[in-house]
Amino acid sequence: MKTICKLIFVLFVSIMYTSCEEDSVDNAVQPSNELVAIQETLNQASPINYTISNNLNTKIDYGSGNYQLQVFTDGKMTSIEFFNDGVASGNATYTYDTDDRLINSTRSFPALNQNSESQYEYTGNQILATNFSLDNIWCYNFRKLI
Repeated sequence: MKTICKLIFVLFVSIMYTSCEEDSVDNAVQPSNELVAIQETLNQASPINYTISNNLNTKIDYGSGNYQLQVFTDGKMTSIEFFNDGVASGNATYTYDTDDRLINSTRSFPALNQNSESQYEYTGNQILATNFSLDNIWCYNFRKLI
């Protein structure tokens, strides 16, 4: 029995060695550390696809012509354009101060007649207050710093 097991093992190793020896490496894939895409599949009909360019998420595709394009300047997101059924439906903009802190964001969806704006005030790197407007109705939120 031991002889049969040894024979089978030697035969298996010989087959594996021979098959590996004949593999072509002329078109070998070059390794890359740069992420170019992510696909997320949840409990829905189509997956969500994320396009990555220069380590930044530049597009999120929800399928069926619904997606958003994200624009970055100096590594910070500065705008998003939203599309429904392939047609531009809204946008968002982001503004930063000289310390790279978000100080203003706006969203506009003309077909829904909906506009919003958020303004941020800081103490150091902590948000002290947020000023939020939805269709020109303002709400001021003050945060207690600990």
